[in-house]
Amino acid sequence: MTQWIRILELIGGAAFALSGAAAAMEHGLDIFGLLVLALTTAAGGGVLRDLLLGQTPPAVFSDPLYIAVCIAATVLFAAVICITKKGKRTLARFEGFINIADAAGLGIFAVLGSKASLSVRPDFIMAVFIGTLTAVGGGIMRDTAVAVPPLVFRKRIYAVAAIAGSALYCALYEILPQWAVIVLSLSAVITIRVLASRFRWDLPVIRFDGKDKPGSGD
Repeated sequence: MTQWIRILELIGGAAFALSGAAAAMEHGLDIFGLLVLALTTAAGGGVLRDLLLGQTPPAVFSDPLYIAVCIAATVLFAAVICITKKGKRTLARFEGFINIADAAGLGIFAVLGSKASLSVRPDFIMAVFIGTLTAVGGGIMRDTAVAVPPLVFRKRIYAVAAIAGSALYCALYEILPQWAVIVLSLSAVITIRVLASRFRWDLPVIRFDGKDKPGSGD
């Protein structure tokens, strides 16, 4: 089981690295910026998880294989974009794949974050919080780095999917075998994210129009 969890971790890291690389390309970052953003997205949530759980230094800093897999995925993705030489048109063509990869990364890290939290302290609320933060932390860092409102706060039922997966994992943690809990929780996150992306589901947004903005009146 430990080997499968390790494989999931590497897949999740590679998936999030692709998401970070795509964001870097969309905002015109150079190759150094691309690598930094890819690794930030892939490792940011895990770093926050380890710091909150008192596990220092964070595991990623002593895990060269994880870093190597993330870099390899980033370089391969960048090479495909460069070879096609169509820039944003190629990125748009890969949008579906990137969304699925991002959904997989979100689910994997929601599950792994909750698992790590429960191994330290069997607290449901804490585990859901840590699982969600592990899943969305890297994405928040990614979006902040390119100066856009984080995706988690604005589009396609993102954090809600991570919360649902983390809560399901914690609820079933002592009821079903570990492999079944992981599969069910991961599937729930991916399903919610893919459906939200496919049908453009968003949470309601409260907006101010020009007349109602604070300070615009008397």
